[in-house]
Amino acid sequence: MAYYYLEIIRGQEIGRRHLLKEGAITVGRSSKNMICINSVERTVSNHHAIIYKYGDSISIQDIGSTNGTYKNGTRLSEEAESLGHNDEISFGEKGPKIKLIISQTELSTTPRLKPGESQTSPGRLVSKNDETERSFRTGLEYDQNENSDALFPTRNRHSRKSECDFGYHTMELENKILNKRLSADEMNKLMKQGDRVDKIIQKGNLSETQVHFLHTSYNAQKKLKTKSATILCIVALVSLTLITFFTVRMFQYKAIVNDAVSSEKNLDKYETDISNAKKRGASEATLEELVAKFEEERDRFNSLKSNLRDKDVKRFYEDTVEFYIAEIMGRLGETDYHIPKEMVLRVKHHIGVYTGSLKPVIARYLERKKLYFPMILRIFKDKKVPLELAYVAMLESGFNPNALSHAGARGLWQFMPKTGRSYNLRVDEVMDERTNPEKATYAAAEYFLDLIGIFGGQSSMMLAMAAYNAGEGRVMGALRKIEDPVKNRDFWYIYNMGYLAEETNEYIPRVLAMMIIDQHAEQYGFKAQLPLDRNDRDNLTKENDFIPVPVHKAE
Repeated sequence: MAYYYLEIIRGQEIGRRHLLKEGAITVGRSSKNMICINSVERTVSNHHAIIYKYGDSISIQDIGSTNGTYKNGTRLSEEAESLGHNDEISFGEKGPKIKLIISQTELSTTPRLKPGESQTSPGRLVSKNDETERSFRTGLEYDQNENSDALFPTRNRHSRKSECDFGYHTMELENKILNKRLSADEMNKLMKQGDRVDKIIQKGNLSETQVHFLHTSYNAQKKLKTKSATILCIVALVSLTLITFFTVRMFQYKAIVNDAVSSEKNLDKYETDISNAKKRGASEATLEELVAKFEEERDRFNSLKSNLRDKDVKRFYEDTVEFYIAEIMGRLGETDYHIPKEMVLRVKHHIGVYTGSLKPVIARYLERKKLYFPMILRIFKDKKVPLELAYVAMLESGFNPNALSHAGARGLWQFMPKTGRSYNLRVDEVMDERTNPEKATYAAAEYFLDLIGIFGGQSSMMLAMAAYNAGEGRVMGALRKIEDPVKNRDFWYIYNMGYLAEETNEYIPRVLAMMIIDQHAEQYGFKAQLPLDRNDRDNLTKENDFIPVPVHKAE
């Protein structure tokens, strides 16, 4: 089994490895990405690139980053580029760099130590002999059996030491020094009493070497004490500054969180107002005014949310389904959006249907997916089509290449005859290549590329999915109704304004519902199945059991 890693070789956290998992992986500084680059790397955009891993195939696609994405020193276009072992990717020409590693063994993801760093065990214990050597280099030896406490008795709380006591203990210490019997503990206490040191030296009984040693030791102790006090003051000042800084930041962060919570509530209110206005048949001007307020608040909310930690971002998703939708939006490259409550409710509704009365049908969809999904992903990757769009075939035909709708749409991708011919599929009395899974998938890839080219920009993937159902003419007609097409040319605007047909508004939630069920199959009661044998394969393509989807594509 091969393991695929991205290793940081330039920038922050050099040596850290990220294990690549199946699917689309977003990269950037924003916390919403699956691989988050350190926020100090200013050459990296919030949403910089997407890495695709499907089986043993790895590719990367720049998603309109400010400073570009470079593969082995060459700047990439916005089309996906394949990656191989040891290929180097930099985010910005001089920005952080990563390398793809393909290993047959599992590697550590912990950053390697920088040059000069070392991992040391706690410091070794200092022996008494070591301490003796350090403290008495003049030849004075320790006598560890002496009771030093007898030389320095505790002061009586109600009286001062007498001169007699002071003199007696000073004399005892002097004798110990002369006879080389002073312990380390006694020496340490003596160095804290300058008047006693002066008294011993003034008596003149010590050798020149011993006097020099006492002077040196006492002055060193005094300097150390002064230095320690200075360091303590500096540490206290720095600590106070840091505490103040982080306290202020904590309050600022809480204010951002509270502001984001308030903004989220405002968005819910605007959505309710828009929904009510549509129900009572409000004028287009009224709807546009409400949507404008909604989008202004949405931009503010997204700006606040970008500054929040992941655990705090999740609190804005009321349930698991809403969070799953947000994950899908991220993989589709959506950044500036707010998932309408109505959209969440419709996705949940379809999940309920697909896991309820239609569960046997969806189970067959998932079985057929094993037959055709690898082929679809291979072709989409080859044609540079976003891989998430492969799920359109699940809704259109249930991955049944023989599916035939009442309107005449046929095959894995439910092409109408005229549309199929326009994408080089032979459709006549002798042959119908719409039922050829591979040829039909190549045609679908070309169709999606044309739709993305038409609706490029914000929400192009969502608009492309809507156009696949309704036809590009109807979606373009909806976009023409927008008063400010430069600012508001996205799916969410025409969804909120109600410019699309009801069937198309339902098409997107149905695709999302199937994506969520497939990606979380066990959670929704679909157990993992064994690989299909030949008889299973034949039986699965006989039944025309797909769920019909209203077709509006122009002939």
